[in-house]
Amino acid sequence: MMEKLNSGSHLSMFPSLGSFHHVPCPQTRSCTRSTCIFSHNLGPYSNPPLEIPVAPPSTSTTQAQSQSQTSSLVPAKRPIPVSPPSKSPSASSSRPQEPPRKFQKVGLQSRAFPVAPATSSTDNGAPVLRVNPGSSYVAIPLRQTMVKKLYEHFVTLYEPIHKSNPTLASEHALKQEDEVYKKSTQATYRVAVIQCIASVKRREKPTFISHPSVGTEDEIKARAEAKKSLESLQLMKSLLEPLIHSKDCLSNWGYIVDIPPGGWRQGTQPGRQGVQVRRREFTPAARVQPILMAAFMGLIPPDASKTTLDVAAMDCEMVYTTGGMRVARVSIVDGSGQEVFDEFIRMDDGVHVIDHNTRFSGVTQENLSKAALPLASVREALNSLLSSETILLGHALDNDLKTMRMIHHRCIDTAILFPHRAGPPYRRSLRDLAKEKLNKIIQVGTADVSVGHSSLEDAVATLDLVRWHILNEWKPPPPPAAGPSNS
Repeated sequence: MMEKLNSGSHLSMFPSLGSFHHVPCPQTRSCTRSTCIFSHNLGPYSNPPLEIPVAPPSTSTTQAQSQSQTSSLVPAKRPIPVSPPSKSPSASSSRPQEPPRKFQKVGLQSRAFPVAPATSSTDNGAPVLRVNPGSSYVAIPLRQTMVKKLYEHFVTLYEPIHKSNPTLASEHALKQEDEVYKKSTQATYRVAVIQCIASVKRREKPTFISHPSVGTEDEIKARAEAKKSLESLQLMKSLLEPLIHSKDCLSNWGYIVDIPPGGWRQGTQPGRQGVQVRRREFTPAARVQPILMAAFMGLIPPDASKTTLDVAAMDCEMVYTTGGMRVARVSIVDGSGQEVFDEFIRMDDGVHVIDHNTRFSGVTQENLSKAALPLASVREALNSLLSSETILLGHALDNDLKTMRMIHHRCIDTAILFPHRAGPPYRRSLRDLAKEKLNKIIQVGTADVSVGHSSLEDAVATLDLVRWHILNEWKPPPPPAAGPSNS
């Protein structure tokens, strides 16, 4: 640049306009240009200062006044916008507000990728195996193929109950494959599944959900072992004596512990044109007459001339009648779970069934039409099987005794042995207790979902619950301490 300035041929390119006369020459005394465009009269050269005016921070009251004066200046910091004062009387002062949320940057937006919806079954209905491929020592396609094979055989096995339990085959196929996978290696996995399929094919087709052939191989073995341990426990009178509820305990739970005064009770009032029971009305042609109910009675004391049961479990099924709720079936099993009595009860004269309650009782019109024994005859038969010293087991046994018009004090009630967490008067259902403690499903009838409970099945379940309680929860009282010797 300086060489070009020194050459005279290029001076004509820069006409002398005086644009740099106010700038000192950078070379000052050593400048050799004859016609220098810079000034040599302003002293030595120095870098000109850079002065940028900065506006001082102003308050909100003076900001509007000084805005016009400092519009040409560079602000030190952008002022926070002040929202206009609120018109509501509750707003006492105006304070700076944050910028609107839509203008704030909260982070990088992640790009949304389409994800295929999770499916629980394949096109052929087999369940989908959901495991981490990295943690499986067997290839996932092979395991999925084995799940499909197991599912097909479980569907064939559960054909009689598949309609009422459509997901049972899928659940058990996945559980069974997982059981085989945990017990086998990579080399033995395929053979183990084939052996398991052969075992499933040998099972008997179940007709109800609690059938012994329902479940995986491990579940069936566990139920068989539990059943064997329960059945091996003999419920003797001496073993159950500490579990008998006191008379006060029975009274607190609604038992009738004393025979009420009067020999007969009336079930309905004369002159009514109908009886309302569970929103169903029975209206006979004639006026309803008083219906007498049998008096309460206690079991007779034991007699040396006849043998009665030391331990028994009882369960009853009820129906709705014009005389109130009446017992329709009575089932009794002994201490080993063997059936000793199971009869349907014929209604008394003048008592008409309003609702058989088949969904819960399992009693149908056909059952009662074949019943031969009335309640009085059934009570006489029970006096030949039970005595006042018999330990009677049951679930919510007070309801059964009330419908049987019986009073008994030596009772063991599973609703009291396994109390509800909310305390009395709440009670846990027998079905839930059997499922939780015994791993057994009851009160589901057969393949026909309209068929309900079975009093015989409930009596056996009650007996097994008492056995389970003794084996797992009951702690026998310590033996009495020996007194000091008189020697």
